[in-house]
Amino acid sequence: MSNKVKGILLGVGTVVCLILTIVLRIQSDNQELSYEKVNVLVVTSETKQVRAGGKTVLHPHVTVSYEGETYELKNIYDSYSYQPGRTIPAYKVGKNIYANEAGVQTSTPLFYAYFVFLAATFVLFIAFLCNIPKMFKKKE
Repeated sequence: MSNKVKGILLGVGTVVCLILTIVLRIQSDNQELSYEKVNVLVVTSETKQVRAGGKTVLHPHVTVSYEGETYELKNIYDSYSYQPGRTIPAYKVGKNIYANEAGVQTSTPLFYAYFVFLAATFVLFIAFLCNIPKMFKKKE
């Protein structure tokens, strides 16, 4: 395959992925979310130290109780906002409980597909940019 054909295919692939990324983001923002708004009791609230990539990272960890079952509260930014013994509003989807609606929205398959196409767009765009000099190189 010649470099010009490869460059054209990379360019077309980039544009197609970009369009799909935009469409999926719009669909994700406008999708109807199905969740149950519940009040949960904070059981524990702590900041754990986790080793990641050779560094120690502080990670908030909050557990809550709802209808006699214990859940890990997802999509939290800190642990000090959740004091043990307090009742807080949360969003229940299946077997997961989220701290806010943003957590519910970013856990949908449509949002995951958006990120896949976003990554594909960047990869194809970089490959296209790297291929441009080869496309216009004169054969000797």
